[in-house]
Amino acid sequence: MPIATLVAAADNALPILSMAAFGLGLDVLVVTGAGLCVAGAATLSLAALGALSLGPIRVLGLA
Repeated sequence: MPIATLVAAADNALPILSMAAFGLGLDVLVVTGAGLCVAGAATLSLAALGALSLGPIRVLGLA
């Protein structure tokens, strides 16, 4: 199997796994209990991840 195929497979799988791990590790009740600043930072980080994910798709016209 060529190394480019392995790299392409990892390129597809790793972002999905990291986003899933981030989503599973976020307990909303703990974040809101920690304070408004922490809840805002968590919300902004999730929005940034969404923009970084969907932005290039829209810009490149893939969807």
